[in-house]
Amino acid sequence: MFELMKSAASFGWAVTLFSAQQIGMLVMQPNAETMNKSTAAMKSVTGAAVSTLDSFPGSVYQAGVWIQNVLPNTESPSAEATR
Repeated sequence: MFELMKSAASFGWAVTLFSAQQIGMLVMQPNAETMNKSTAAMKSVTGAAVSTLDSFPGSVYQAGVWIQNVLPNTESPSAEATR
């Protein structure tokens, strides 16, 4: 049980620092190289996490990805009202 608690705490701390690093890089050096490096790092972490998901959480993740891919391609009702 102690090892599980240590792992959970380490995971939370690592995710926090990873996120801070990515945001810091993008704010301090907003260029194509930094964006590509940050994108690759986030895809790597996402892939590692997704590879551990069981059927239900994996399905929820896939649904979220689908929504993220579909929504930017649709117009919101407020956009149509401003025409």
